Amino acid sequence: MGIVKAAVRILAGVLFGALAGLALAPAVAAFGSSHADRSLLLVPAVALGGAILAGLAPTIRAAFGRGFLIAGASFFSLPVSTILLTGKALLDLIIPGSDAASGEASLLTGVAGLAVSGFVTLVSLVAGAIFVIIGLVLALGGRRREHGVEQPSR
Repeated sequence: MGIVKAAVRILAGVLFGALAGLALAPAVAAFGSSHADRSLLLVPAVALGGAILAGLAPTIRAAFGRGFLIAGASFFSLPVSTILLTGKALLDLIIPGSDAASGEASLLTGVAGLAVSGFVTLVSLVAGAIFVIIGLVLALGGRRREHGVEQPSR
């Protein structure tokens, strides 16, 4: 039975780690280059980290709590990742373009980046808050102690 519990903890870590890696993908894409891109290793690396953290958890509940916390923290960083990716796209359009097209392209890229960043901020803050709250409840919740107070008899 211990092997099954360990497998469930590791599986939870891998699933939530992969979700966290996908949430961090825009930041990695913004810093990546077209030459020997190592950004493909992000999702497996974060999934492995999540598997290690969840595998070391004492209970399945704590493992799921750690997974939710990892995913929540990654979702909170998603707006910054999107802004970085939009800046990279803006630089890629402005530098190689001509003078007439660069003004138009920079304006349209900025407006599109603002719209995408605003939408992603709304979605990621809601999803991140939900993941963090569930993670805190699962990771910190546990045994409850009841202290009974006896009333003196009259």
